[in-house]
Amino acid sequence: MEHCLSPHEAKVEQGLLCITDDGAVKQSRVNQMLSHILDQPPRVAVERAKWFTRSFRETEGLPNNLRWALALRTCAENMTVTINTGELIVGQIGSGTRYALIYPELRGGWLTELAEAADREGGKFLLTEEDETCVLEEIVPYWKGRTWHEGYIRQLPEETRRVLWDAADDYACRGVVNALTTQDSALVWALDYEKVLKKGFLAMGQEFQSALEALEARPIPDHMERRAFYRAGVITCSAVVTWAGRYADEAGRLAREERDSARREELLEIARICRRVPAHPAGSFHEALQAVWFANAFSRLEQIVAGQMGLGRIDQYLYPYFKADREKGLLDDDKALELLECLWLNLSRIRRLVPTGSIANYQGYPHFEQACLGGQTPDGRDASNELSYLILQSKKEFPLDFPDMSVRIHSMTPAPFLQKAVEVIKEGTGFPKLYNDEDIVPLLIAKGATYAEALNYTGCGCAEVRVINRETYMTQGSQLNIPSAVEMALRDGYMPRVGGPGERIGLPTGDPSSFSTWADFWSAFLAQLRNMFHHAFVNRSVGDLTKPAFLAAPFQSMLHDLCLEQCLDIHMDQAKFRGGISLGNLFVIGVGTTIDSLAAVKKLVYEDRRITMDELLAALDADFQGYEVIRQLCLNCPKYGNADPYADEIGRALDLEMNALTDAYRNPWGGTDNISYVPVTSHVGLGGYLGATPDGRSAGKSLSEGVSATQGCDVNGPTAVLTSIKYAKNIQMQNHEARLLNIKFTPQLVKGEVGTQALESFIRTWCDMKHWHVQFNIVNRETLLKAQKDPERYRSLLVRVAGFSAHFVELSPALQDEIIARTEHETM
Repeated sequence: MEHCLSPHEAKVEQGLLCITDDGAVKQSRVNQMLSHILDQPPRVAVERAKWFTRSFRETEGLPNNLRWALALRTCAENMTVTINTGELIVGQIGSGTRYALIYPELRGGWLTELAEAADREGGKFLLTEEDETCVLEEIVPYWKGRTWHEGYIRQLPEETRRVLWDAADDYACRGVVNALTTQDSALVWALDYEKVLKKGFLAMGQEFQSALEALEARPIPDHMERRAFYRAGVITCSAVVTWAGRYADEAGRLAREERDSARREELLEIARICRRVPAHPAGSFHEALQAVWFANAFSRLEQIVAGQMGLGRIDQYLYPYFKADREKGLLDDDKALELLECLWLNLSRIRRLVPTGSIANYQGYPHFEQACLGGQTPDGRDASNELSYLILQSKKEFPLDFPDMSVRIHSMTPAPFLQKAVEVIKEGTGFPKLYNDEDIVPLLIAKGATYAEALNYTGCGCAEVRVINRETYMTQGSQLNIPSAVEMALRDGYMPRVGGPGERIGLPTGDPSSFSTWADFWSAFLAQLRNMFHHAFVNRSVGDLTKPAFLAAPFQSMLHDLCLEQCLDIHMDQAKFRGGISLGNLFVIGVGTTIDSLAAVKKLVYEDRRITMDELLAALDADFQGYEVIRQLCLNCPKYGNADPYADEIGRALDLEMNALTDAYRNPWGGTDNISYVPVTSHVGLGGYLGATPDGRSAGKSLSEGVSATQGCDVNGPTAVLTSIKYAKNIQMQNHEARLLNIKFTPQLVKGEVGTQALESFIRTWCDMKHWHVQFNIVNRETLLKAQKDPERYRSLLVRVAGFSAHFVELSPALQDEIIARTEHETM
């Protein structure tokens, strides 16, 4: 097949980091701001943690939501206010071109190792001496013994703690059940931006004040709880307005000093807008974008949600302002694009900082602040509009991996809108990822949402979704290393790479050489799997029960209808919420690796009897060194992802078992968990804890990711991949979500109009088969190999990793190799 480059590859080869060729002139402002954004690793920003700590020293004994509100006010009044050259959308919450906040209330103990982040693979961060001194001498000492992680560890049963955490280090997971619980304040989320745009925080604050005055006049049984909620609302609304006002003051100061008349007028307009929003309702497209950014950024001062705070259905709540300004002649497409790209730039400055021990699971500065487009309206009509197209155009042109962008597809998605989405996918940056209404909407209804609510869902995080104003569950779950259940079934509960000498991690299920039938081995595997799920559920419950004592989120709560109606902080006991949907999640990692390994054991040992169990174990112990014949037998067994009923039936049985386990579990508030197939980059990190596996995988190598086939094993084309996933899914079960699927195509395959039509047809097939999610890498293997050898030349090369895209050269060699190893489909 003829070799060609994707448009993104072509730009990288030319050394371009600009919007478009003609954008160098038309959108010179954004190009100038982009020019040095990748020059240095992100900086650790400590101001948020410093001011939170100082506030918390003064508020001991107050209710948590009130302490959080006062801390937010302290941040709003004291954090550095910066307006960068050329900016039109303002509001920074850290210093530097790119930066990451720290949240010591979660896992503050690991911050003593913060300086190590400057040298680690997969995500470096810079830390100044001054900031390191502040962290070590002021922040860490205060939070010692006060963090959620410490409170959670104290309550965790010893048998679960032993499986989850290293005995010598309470911040080091053991790679079997990777507990994410205290790593984030909350699950993925998106704010109700429409409420911000239509009401403004002055009006919201006045409503809280009136409610507080009425309560004081007539106390009711839950007086103290409501009083704290209303007071926190008053303080938080005032804090947001104060923070925006400081930006108005700074813009005015800069305008007085500015010699360039055009920039002076821009600064005066910025000052006016920051006085207007988010205090008052937005009155223009520019005002609406600024209000959205203030709300999004302020929420990050409050807490870190998994993958950062999402943008929600941005083409829906912004469209009235876009349309009105267009009709008045105040806005054209070029100006709208420039404003959108200024918003994307602000998003791109904020990066996520994870503990050094977790970096293998979160490489490449992952972020998931989804801007969700398309889909349907609450009354069932197609929701795409002119702004949807323009935002897609912006994503086509913008050369960074921000924002994370998704498009909702349904059976009646208009052909022009699908064509526009495909046009952007063909660029080769991994955007947008696609959600399927035909799978997601019925499932949300089955879980308790109304039809209108389900139709109004938004993509959040990697491949998750949220029903804003109805869902209330916030506790993060765990990553389960599913192939480890295979290893423990093969080794009577032991894992050679985990634990000390003679330490059994799993259950004693017996010597596998004594198993006479496949049913015996399957039974041992299920016992190990159930044990893993048991400890994940225990971990979940401890997190649920301890969190209300440590966390609050008055800002997020004031923008949630149920919190407002019932005067409850979003982190309060979920049992107190009436009418909420309480759904958690567990991330299962390495599903393809597990299916292929089980298929190999079943076929080689028990059905065809090509090898004995002892021979298989000897080959695994030797990492297949000296056992190449056995390795080839393992590699040539039936593989998931090829529409092969032999492997897919095992996948279906595994999926049914995992769904049944979660269906039987109830969290302390009566809610259920969902199985999520979202790895981030943990399929690389967790693979390091495993020896060789029966599918032919070598020790320490990456696991499969999402619901995708094992890298390089899907040899019958992408439609066969869809068929396998469809067959292995138990649609009668409700305890699943976020089935993340990566597909990799050569640029040649999707070249030109014929390629566009082929990709559109593939997506329609995916939609008809009712798959949850899909995303694409359109890149040549040769380009990736060249980037490994010459990272400086290819530093702007973007690739789709898992639920996010990242700069390829900022990933570890192991993750780079995993992406290269994915099957490069050359036919549909």
